[in-house]
Amino acid sequence: MVKRAILIEYIFNKSKCYTITSLIQGETQKGKSTSAWKINDILSRRRFGEPWDWTKYCARSLEEFVDIFDKSENRFIVYEEASKDINVATWYDLMNKLFNILLQTQAYKHNSVMIVMPQSLGISKRQRRFINLGMEVVKKIDTEKLKATLLKPTIYKRTYWKLDEDDLRYVFLPMTYIKYTEEDLAKSREYTQWLIDTLKADVMADIKRQLKKIKKNKRIAEGKIDMPKVEKPIKIRW
Repeated sequence: MVKRAILIEYIFNKSKCYTITSLIQGETQKGKSTSAWKINDILSRRRFGEPWDWTKYCARSLEEFVDIFDKSENRFIVYEEASKDINVATWYDLMNKLFNILLQTQAYKHNSVMIVMPQSLGISKRQRRFINLGMEVVKKIDTEKLKATLLKPTIYKRTYWKLDEDDLRYVFLPMTYIKYTEEDLAKSREYTQWLIDTLKADVMADIKRQLKKIKKNKRIAEGKIDMPKVEKPIKIRW
């Protein structure tokens, strides 16, 4: 029997008993972070009777994610580091570490994790098996009558570690609207600005590290400083 699924109801009901890992993807400025904030705010208000506190439950780095996940139980956590522009090798390493953490802790933490990223192509087939729900932001709507993001939800089919067999019978509508009030938009702007300020600080710190490295390499090339010595491995004779 096929069951019709409503996006937020599905996440809310499943999160009562299981760890849910969902993914929001979409191109820049389409409303990924706004959608993540709104969904988690609704879920937090329904579960705990309070708005979602992004200062406590939004991670912007793997280290921060580990810290938040370790201190939390039955909470809604968003991982926004995935939106950064990073190289392919770093990306795969980052996602491997993230999914290993989820796999090792999901049995007893019961946190619901939402990953925000530009596109899911960087996630391997193995990692996709640990994502329960995918959401693609199709477009952002901003008219006098309707302010919303249009999402395309998908339940990922997995070959092992199924959330439960019942998942396979759920079917979403092809498209789902997440609607916003003016108050919602004001609050979501606070959230996205907080993310932007943080990412800007991280980017500037990274640029400074790169400039420092370039200057050091230039001085080495000019002979102004010696190249760092590389110690030879000690050979042990048996």
